[in-house]
Amino acid sequence: MDNAATAQETPQNMSRLRLAGGNMAGAPGSHAAPNPAPFTKNDAGQVVLTASRHRTSEKYYFPVLPDSIPVARDCETVTLSPEATLYSFTVVHPSPKSGQPPFILAYADFPERVRVLGRLKLPDGARPGIGARLRLELDATAGGEPTYVFVPVQ
Repeated sequence: MDNAATAQETPQNMSRLRLAGGNMAGAPGSHAAPNPAPFTKNDAGQVVLTASRHRTSEKYYFPVLPDSIPVARDCETVTLSPEATLYSFTVVHPSPKSGQPPFILAYADFPERVRVLGRLKLPDGARPGIGARLRLELDATAGGEPTYVFVPVQ
């Protein structure tokens, strides 16, 4: 058995896998259905992230764990709080040849003790501040796919 593939299927590695390769459903040897989008809207119309919550330990995992992970059987799908706190950020400067403008990647802490990586959109001239309150909005990737971004709470 391929030890690298086995190591990838632990809940602790899910965030790194999502960043490195996207949906685990396409992984070699995986027959699981693709995971749903990691976001939805709550009853108040706010964009919220979907996560897995372990029924016994109440530990949260983002994104939702795929069915191919054994611990997923002991989890339920829930939504995270609509607001988070800015933990850290960095400005990414793509190669000038790409023609892409700089953008901000941020880690945000949710009250459920989940830290999530995502893009941070700020109004022109605004600067991010550690500890700032953030909420989620829908945006589109360069390919036109819907995604979530963090924005400051006004």
